Amino acid sequence: MSSFVGPRLTVVGTAQPGRTIRVELDGQAFGEAAVVDVNGNWLVSGDVAAGEHRLVAFMLNGATLEAFSRPLVLVASE
Repeated sequence: MSSFVGPRLTVVGTAQPGRTIRVELDGQAFGEAAVVDVNGNWLVSGDVAAGEHRLVAFMLNGATLEAFSRPLVLVASE
């Protein structure tokens, strides 16, 4: 389990350039979907309330789901 002091959370990662990354927090969309840049980097940011949360990232190629992360449980405190 990971923890952080909120309320702002930024999720970063690497993936295949041109793909779309969507992040969900507790089964709901988190931040804006990101397009992976030419260097393979992406980031998604948003506000998170205090408590325990489940975070999952999805990689899409158009409308096709290509991959998703293992769920990450994190605890936010203010």
